[in-house]
Amino acid sequence: MCLVASDRPEGKRFARAVEVGKLIQPMPRLFVRPEYWEILDPVERTLHCMRSLQVLHPAWAYVGPSAALVYGLEIPEDESYLWPIRISARWGSRGRSTPQVLRQVVEGDDVVVVDRLRVTSIERTAFDCMREMSFADGLAIMDSALAASGLTCKQMIARMNEFRRTSRGGRHAMETAAYGDGAALGRDESYLRAALIEAGFEVPELHVDTMSRGGGRVRGTFGWELENGSWIVGQLAGPRYAGATAEGDASVRMFSIPRTMSHDPEGFVALLEKAGVPHAAEPPQVGIAKPFKPVLKDSEDDEA
Repeated sequence: MCLVASDRPEGKRFARAVEVGKLIQPMPRLFVRPEYWEILDPVERTLHCMRSLQVLHPAWAYVGPSAALVYGLEIPEDESYLWPIRISARWGSRGRSTPQVLRQVVEGDDVVVVDRLRVTSIERTAFDCMREMSFADGLAIMDSALAASGLTCKQMIARMNEFRRTSRGGRHAMETAAYGDGAALGRDESYLRAALIEAGFEVPELHVDTMSRGGGRVRGTFGWELENGSWIVGQLAGPRYAGATAEGDASVRMFSIPRTMSHDPEGFVALLEKAGVPHAAEPPQVGIAKPFKPVLKDSEDDEA
């Protein structure tokens, strides 16, 4: 946590320490030693501020990308999702957004406590993130929310349907949620799946480990079983994925996926075409609805 100025005299003492370089002030009333701040990554810095703000404002509840940080979800590598910090607001309530804290209207969900921070439920958190994010970024959120919660995709979607009725951007969120898979290991796998889904390929099985038609063991990151019983298996490169094999089985075609492909959708699609990955029978149900920018409450009080 940051140092919190509990009163005006203490705030003045901390401000003098800022002037001589002994402290820095990331937010009003919050202070931290510069040598400690420097070793924190952007996510850790945001969480430190959130923990300190929770002490100052016990009634606040974090929402959207800010709540996603608390759950450890795979938020995009974009600091606009780290800052400003998002807190809940209600229509008609008093409260003012600032450059550091944005009040986002979120209603119809209970607040839960996770790691001593008040946040929206994981279902609501993922839903709110997806309704404002691209398909790829939202899919990474959905995948990680499923993994963190232990819920099935069907269970989480059933809960999200309760929010959809009163939330703009809900259709876009549900389009993304339908493709969620808690077996994904990190953002790279989510981004690759998003690229192949948008390009119209069949959705693969994740982390296949099965027997092929020829009796060999099939293991890999992405797997497509063809109508004749043969397999096409894509293996994402990296230490985490070492050991994928097809054991010389002629009924299995293996291809390697460089990790950089997660940020090169066009290159990845070309690689899939070359490998003979089948296309889906129906076009993907994504990109029909558009993301929605959150409503940010702006009036004048301190209560969430």
